Order: sequence, then C-alpha cells, then structure tokens
Amino acid sequence: MLANALVYRYTPEQIDAAIENLIDLGPDFVRIVFTWDWLQPERGGHIYWEHYTPIVQKIKDAGIPHIIGCVHRTPLWASARTTASPPRDIQDFVAFYKEFLREYKDLVDIFEIYNEPNNRGEFDTPTPVEDYFRLLRTGYLLVKYEVSPSSPVLLGGLNGSGEDVEYGYPNFLTELYEMGGAEYFDIVGIHPYVYPKKAPSAIAYAAYLKGRTLATMSRFGDTAPLIASEIGWPSHFDPGQWWEFPITEEEQAQWLRAVFGEYLVKDHVPVSWYRFNDGTDVVDFGLIRFDLSRRPAFQAFQQIPK
Repeated sequence: MLANALVYRYTPEQIDAAIENLIDLGPDFVRIVFTWDWLQPERGGHIYWEHYTPIVQKIKDAGIPHIIGCVHRTPLWASARTTASPPRDIQDFVAFYKEFLREYKDLVDIFEIYNEPNNRGEFDTPTPVEDYFRLLRTGYLLVKYEVSPSSPVLLGGLNGSGEDVEYGYPNFLTELYEMGGAEYFDIVGIHPYVYPKKAPSAIAYAAYLKGRTLATMSRFGDTAPLIASEIGWPSHFDPGQWWEFPITEEEQAQWLRAVFGEYLVKDHVPVSWYRFNDGTDVVDFGLIRFDLSRRPAFQAFQQIPK
C-alpha cells in the first residue's frame, strides 16, 4: 500500500480521517516515497522533515506492521543532470541519507534505495546500472551500519520485470546481478504495470512479468523475497501520460482483485497498490478520493485474503 500522497495539503483532522480509512483497510505494510529534492531543495539548507514525519508517526502509531521508506529524486544542486538523475558526488547522498536514517530509524523498518532505476523517466543517466549499483551499495552499507545489520534493504522497485526493454533499460536486473548487486539488497521489488484491458490477457502478462523476474533471480541463485512494490491503474483520462487509457472505477476494483489474486494469493508475493489516496492532482489511482470518500477498489482491497 503506497500512502505518500497523504502529504498533499491535508489538514491534521483530514490526515487523521485518512488514517482511519487506512486502518480499516488493514494493510500488512505501507510504502512511503520520500522525495529528496523536495526535502532538501538547497545544499546545506533546512531539511523539511515536517512534510513527512508527523504523518509517518501517525501511520506507525496506527499499528501498521511495516513501513517501507523509499528515497528518490536528486535535488538539482546535487544532480548530474536532472532531478531524475543520480547525484554527481556520492558524498552528497551519503550526507543526506545519514540524516534520513537518523530521522526515521525508529519509524521505517524497510529501506528502499531510489525508485525505478531501470526507467529513464525516474533514473536518467548514460550508465544506469553502474550508477545505481553505486547508490545501492552506499545506501545498503549506511542502513546496516547506521540503523541495524538486520534492517532489510529493498531493491529500488524495477519497472516491469526489470529486464524488458518495453519498460526501460533492457536486462537491467541481469546486469546488476553480474556486477554483484545481490550483496546489497535483501528484497527484490518490481512495478509490473499492465493496462488492465491489454490484449489478449492483462493478467497473463502481469504473471509473465513476475515469472521473468523470478527466473532471473533463480538463474543467479537469489532466494530473496519478491514484492510487487507498486502497481495500479487510474480511472481518469490524461492525454500524453502513460496511463492515458482510462478504466472505470469498477474495472479498477476488478483489476485490483485480479492482480492480488495472481501475486499474493497464488504465489504469496506481497503487493503495494498505487496508491492509497489521491492528491491535489487529477491522477485518480487512489483507493480513496481526495475528499476521502472510498472507491469500489477500497472494498475490493478489504476483501483480499491476508
């Protein structure tokens, strides 16, 4: 369950109401994406923990068993190219991530290093595998030394299976393994987005993506757990975006049931739905709307066997 949209312009009372909805869902975990360029817009400047920490604390206090904390998006002052690029100097990441770990070591218990590093829109660099390997290794060692050797590190959620050219850099996961990347993560994450009406069978293609990831892991002898750390689909038409093909809210609920059935129920692969609630934008992936009313997908999530 991805819940970082709670940071969008809610009053404290609305946040409390949203978290009551989250409690009613009963998720096993919540994934929160912390945007580095928003948190620290100036080198050496104030880090805006107040955007996130009160909400993360409330989610923790609500009794959600696990919180995944994903840091991504490099501030322009540290970036090699854009906010979707890795930092020029790894020490800038080290300095920030140490502060992040100090702030959240008692709230976050699974640490994810960046988001979709095999996706050019999320990780824009001429040498993606090498640059991500360096970030992953650095973040992993910081977690193990600054927090706890037993704290799990989640591989930044890979778009698709992590191998498909259709989803970004081809053979990314294979090349990461060949570089020795498996030493620096404890859980593999993928984002197997599939248009729910994709012909001939959307769920068969979602199953293919999962199977291809598992096959790559097996080829390198990796027995780490797999998680679909992000998946979903909106019911709003947004021309020019990758989700420009809409579905109805009822179809969204049906897709959630199908995905959870294929991943969680069939193969015990945990799933994080993108996303818990809508923000102030027009993207309506959420199980609840910006006004906190519940979509049909909310009830569908409640009915998934845990």
